[in-house]
Amino acid sequence: MDDPNGRYIIVCGSLENTPVIFVNISAPNWDDPNFVNSLVNLLPDLYSHRMILGGDLNWALDSKLDRSMSKSLSPSGMSRALSSFMGWMGGGWEGSGQPW
Repeated sequence: MDDPNGRYIIVCGSLENTPVIFVNISAPNWDDPNFVNSLVNLLPDLYSHRMILGGDLNWALDSKLDRSMSKSLSPSGMSRALSSFMGWMGGGWEGSGQPW
């Protein structure tokens, strides 16, 4: 499945007999949480598949780790939307040991 605007490609398949969903994102370079929410709603059954997500996200989940400037910034709407989705999927990414 792909986006008519060229922002994402979603491919379902298997990797060594494990069902996987590959998601490649070219996110907008402006803060658009609706982009993340719409994309999440398109994902197939995540209870039976592992997800591999990559691409050019154009946002920082953690401004201290993901930006070159030293000052901390408040999270963007897109960052909050993805963090919420990751938390819903199993505890999020921070220290959870979940391989995203």
